[in-house]
Amino acid sequence: MKQLAQLLTACALSILVASGAAAFDLWTGGVSEHERSDAPERNTRVEFFVDSGSYLSNVYFELYTDTGTRILDGHSDGPWVMMELFPGEYSIRGTREDTGEAQSVRFFVEDGRNHVFGLRFTE
Repeated sequence: MKQLAQLLTACALSILVASGAAAFDLWTGGVSEHERSDAPERNTRVEFFVDSGSYLSNVYFELYTDTGTRILDGHSDGPWVMMELFPGEYSIRGTREDTGEAQSVRFFVEDGRNHVFGLRFTE
C-alpha cells in the first residue's frame, strides 16, 4: 500500500511539473523581517543560513522525490524557499552560488502539518 501511495504521489508530481502548474505554489524571499512576516502560508519551508546563523540568499536548489526524481529547481531570492508539497518523502539540495558548496537534507511531509528544514553552509 505504501508503494502504491508513493507511486501515485510521484505520478501526480510529474503531471504537475509537465503541465507547468504553479511549481507547487513556490515562493522565495525573506530578506527582511517585514518580508518574512508577510510570507505566504505553505506547508514546507526550507531556510538557508551559515554557521553563525545569519541567513543566506542566492542559493540554487533542487527538490527530489524519495526515488531520486528531480521535480523542482530554482534560485532563492532570499533565505527562505516555501512550497506546498504533497505528503511524502523528499530531499532538497542547495548549492551556494558564490562558493559552490552544496548541502542537502532528506525530509518527510505529513498532511495537515507545517514543516521547517534548514541547510547550513560554512561561513
